[in-house]
Amino acid sequence: YRYAHRLVWNAMRHLHEREDAIDLVGLRAVLSRNGDLDSVGGPAYIARLTDGVPRSLNASAYAKIITAHADRRRLQAVCRTGIETIVSEDAPADCVITLVDQLRQAVRGSGVRGIALRESIQDLMGELDNPAPVSRTGLPTLDRLGCGFRPGELTLLCGRPSSGKTALALHLATVVAKQQTPVWFASLEMRHTQLSMRLVSSESSVPFSKLRSGESLSASEYHRMASGVERLSPLPVLVDDSPGMGLGDLRQLVVSHQTSDRHGVLVVDYLQLLSAPAGSRGYKNRVAEVGAISRGLKGLAHDTGISVLALSQMSRSVETRGRGGVPQLSDLRDSGELEQDADVVLAIYRESQYDDEAPADHSCLKVLKNRQGPIGTVGLTFAASLQQFTERELTDTPVEKQAEQVARNW
Repeated sequence: YRYAHRLVWNAMRHLHEREDAIDLVGLRAVLSRNGDLDSVGGPAYIARLTDGVPRSLNASAYAKIITAHADRRRLQAVCRTGIETIVSEDAPADCVITLVDQLRQAVRGSGVRGIALRESIQDLMGELDNPAPVSRTGLPTLDRLGCGFRPGELTLLCGRPSSGKTALALHLATVVAKQQTPVWFASLEMRHTQLSMRLVSSESSVPFSKLRSGESLSASEYHRMASGVERLSPLPVLVDDSPGMGLGDLRQLVVSHQTSDRHGVLVVDYLQLLSAPAGSRGYKNRVAEVGAISRGLKGLAHDTGISVLALSQMSRSVETRGRGGVPQLSDLRDSGELEQDADVVLAIYRESQYDDEAPADHSCLKVLKNRQGPIGTVGLTFAASLQQFTERELTDTPVEKQAEQVARNW
C-alpha cells in the first residue's frame, strides 16, 4: 500500500528466496545494494518497523486482515475504472458483464494458487468414492465413448445449417431432463413455442408438419399428443428465448435457478449468436469475440459446476474439399479457440447432402475431440417428420463391439 513498504517487502522476498535470514542487517544490505535504502527512510525507519512486533503465533490472523484490505483496494480500483467506462461508453449496459468478471477476478486473484499433490490425491480418492454425476446422452455408443455430460465441461455440437443441430440438442436435452437433471435451454434462434412444438412431435410421434400447419389431428394422434404433453410437462427444463443474450445473462439464468447439488446442463443455441463481452469488442475482430465467448462458456461451466452444450456453425470448407462432407476440427467457424476450450467436440452431418445414393434419413455424429477418452463415429437415423433421432449401426458389427474396439485402440 505504501511505496516504501513495497521496496521493503521485495527485499524480504529476495532474502527468503536465497534462504537467508530475514533480519535488519540482511534487509539493510539488500536495500542498499538496490539503491533503495534512502527511499524507504534510511536505517532508522527500518529499525522502527520492528518496534511492537506482534506475536508470530497470530500470524495467520494478521495475514487475513492484510488480505481483506488488499481485496478491498482491488475492488475499489475496479469500481473506479468501471464508473469511468460507464460514463464514456455509448452502450453502458454492455459494460455490466465485463465489470462483473473483473470484480470476481479481483477477489479471486488474492486467493492462494496451486495445491499440493498430496491434497490433490486426497480429493481424487474422495471423487472415486463419490464420483461426479454424469448425465447420459441416450446414444449408447456416445455414452460408451465417455461423451456424457460431466460437471465443469464444455461440449460443442457443430454442423452446417440444416444438419439437425437443434433437433439433436433437443433430443439430448430431453434425455438429460428425464434423468431428473436440470436443463437450461438458451435459444437465440427460435421462440420457445417452436422448440416446444418439436419436443411434442418427437415425444408423441405426431407429425411435426401437422402441428406446425395447425392441421386437424386424428383421435389417435390427439391421444398420443396429450400423453406426450403429460410426460414432458414435469421435466426440469427452463427455456429462455430472450434476444441478444450474453454471457452475463446465461450466468444469471443458471445461478438464479440452480439447485443445491449444482449439477445441470446448459444448452446454448447457438454460440455465434451470443452477444460478445464488452471487453472483446476492442479487438474489432470476430475471431477475438468468438474466442472470448468460448472462454466465457468454459469459465461458466467451471465456476457453476454445470455442463455446457453449445451449438456452433461449421465453415463452408467442409463442403468444398471433396471429403464427402466429413467434418474435422479445422472446420470450426470463426475461432481456433473453440477447439482449444472444448472438452468434447461433436460434429453432425447428413450423408445425403454429399452422396445422392445415401439414404435421406441417415446422419452421422463424429466425435472430433474427447479430452478424457477416444474419438469415433456414431450412426444416427433422423425421422424428420417426427423430429426423432435413433442410433443405427454403421457396420455389421454390433454397436457394443464397435465402442469396445475404439476404446481398445485408444
